[in-house]
Amino acid sequence: MTQHTLGPWRYHLGRGANPRFHVQMPHGYQIASTTEISRITSEATQQEANARLIAASPDLLRACQDALWRLGELEGSDAQHIDGSTQHQLRLAIAAAQGQEAQP
Repeated sequence: MTQHTLGPWRYHLGRGANPRFHVQMPHGYQIASTTEISRITSEATQQEANARLIAASPDLLRACQDALWRLGELEGSDAQHIDGSTQHQLRLAIAAAQGQEAQP
C-alpha cells in the first residue's frame, strides 16, 4: 500500500475563464483539481467546499487515527460510555482513506 502525500495541503482558485480549484502542497506539488467552474455561483461554492475537504484530508485522517487510539486506551467506567459503532465508523473511515477493508 502506497502512503499518501503528507500534508499540509492547501487549496486555491486557478485563473482563466473557467478556473478550477487546485489542492497543492505548500511548495506547489499538485495533489488534485476540481472540475472547471462555470459562472454558476452554487457550482463554484460546491467546488470550493470539495477542494477544502480534499485539502483537509491528511489532518482528518490523522485525527481519526488519534481518536481511535485514544478510545482504545480508555478503561473502566470511561470505556462503558463508548459506543462500539463510533470505533467501527472510525475504522471504516481510516480503511477507506488507506484503500483497505476495515477490520472488525
